[in-house]
Amino acid sequence: ESKAATKKATVTGKAALQIDCRNNFDEAKLIITVDGKEILNELMVNKKPLTVVRTVNAGEHKVVVHVISEKAKFDQEQEIAGEFKADGTRLLVIDFGKGSGLGLRKPKLSLKWGS
Repeated sequence: ESKAATKKATVTGKAALQIDCRNNFDEAKLIITVDGKEILNELMVNKKPLTVVRTVNAGEHKVVVHVISEKAKFDQEQEIAGEFKADGTRLLVIDFGKGSGLGLRKPKLSLKWGS
């Protein structure tokens, strides 16, 4: 068997990563990297949700989300892997747990792919 036969097929094209962060901090920094490259570094304020779209290459990627709030003494990082189809859009939903925005429980960073 040749090396060429076992080599992964190269995926070409661009895809969109839509980021939907259900921010519940008065002030927090949202940093997102895709395969180690920073694609977003945004200050979120006043518990306002944040939605942004970034272009990525089609194919399999590791997305790392890091949220830091000095005021809330919060610093958590999570990663999620996903397949991005050429000309497609993947929705990444970032939230911090039910009730955490009201102070009923401590926030916990949660990532999931939306539909």
